Amino acid sequence: MKFESLYSHRFAKDILGSVPELSALWNEIEVALGEISEEEVASVHNDINDSGEITKSLSKAINFLIDDRLTSRSWIPQTSLFSAQGYTSKNETAWTLDFSKSVSLQDGRLSGIAIEVAFNHGEAAAWNLMKPVLAAEVNFLPKQVNIGEGVGVIIVASQNLKDKGSFDGAVGTYERYVKHLQAMRSHLTTPLLIASISAPETYYVKPVKVEGSRSKRGEIVYY
Repeated sequence: MKFESLYSHRFAKDILGSVPELSALWNEIEVALGEISEEEVASVHNDINDSGEITKSLSKAINFLIDDRLTSRSWIPQTSLFSAQGYTSKNETAWTLDFSKSVSLQDGRLSGIAIEVAFNHGEAAAWNLMKPVLAAEVNFLPKQVNIGEGVGVIIVASQNLKDKGSFDGAVGTYERYVKHLQAMRSHLTTPLLIASISAPETYYVKPVKVEGSRSKRGEIVYY
């Protein structure tokens, strides 16, 4: 897999390219994504359906593989933003960050990258943009994740991936996230990079109705 488009807010791309510690973390993300072939995505997608769990889009397969690649590089998954009571329950998923990794800069300051993999409803776009800000900014609540003077990376679907990967119509794409960010830019005080994933080049996903069910199964169709 590879990134199709990048949108930089508050010089996020420049920071990731110029701060060595953050450049190394961004390189880990790019390499992790690059290791995932579109054939592997198709294989995991088919395995999920063959296991009895009906899935239509490629989102579960891509999420699974990103999790596998990043956690193998010591990125911390599904960490609560705050350690205060009422914010750390497994039911409080709104207060969890998909992935994070903190580092110390040469001068001793804390930095890092917070990642949201956002293949959910487009209405969640504003909240997904805000979560990396909460991971970076000072808060009166005790923090569990702290990326200090870091950068947030929001990984989203390109419109092409949404179409060819049979994502639900309500899923927010790169264009929607950029639109939200532009409207909220004065409130988003942390540098953010919106990165869209490109669609597979050798196949698309065809929704097929499952017999005896209202659900649809995504069938891989090669060109």
